[in-house]
Amino acid sequence: MVIGYVLFVILGFITISNYTSKYNQKYMENEMASSLRRECTAIATEYGDSFLSTDMTLKDFQSHLSVLSSYLQADIYIVNTQGRILVNSISYAEPEKTAIIDDFDILDFKNGYYSINHFYGKYEEDMFCVYTPITNEYKANCYVIICKPYADLRESRNGLMNGSYLTLIILFLL
Repeated sequence: MVIGYVLFVILGFITISNYTSKYNQKYMENEMASSLRRECTAIATEYGDSFLSTDMTLKDFQSHLSVLSSYLQADIYIVNTQGRILVNSISYAEPEKTAIIDDFDILDFKNGYYSINHFYGKYEEDMFCVYTPITNEYKANCYVIICKPYADLRESRNGLMNGSYLTLIILFLL
């Protein structure tokens, strides 16, 4: 009887550790991707069109991105199709002094519209990067890319797992 109970505890722990952790991770990735995609689309629609049509100055646009970046706790880039960073939320740069992302290819976003990587070596840690094109006359002129530390997602997942472990402990005590 005791061996059966101990085996039940061990199998329960292994099941929750593996299945629930992976399920929560995938669910949270999809939720974060969806949320950041909405923000990318809003930037592309509201600000991108104004910026490209010169209704908004570069400093104003960068200022808006900086505020939104603080709110999202993420970095925001506007990158043209050749990989030149036109504007970012991190620092202001004159248009002729902007950086180029080597080997930039939007097709590197293999999971559709998001990717988990170091964003072409710009970060030392894994980043959760989401993009949306800014289009004009049905052609992508540039992309809005939001990069958020993947560690944020891991922390949230670990918090959820603590709740699962607590529930498991309560079940075992019954």
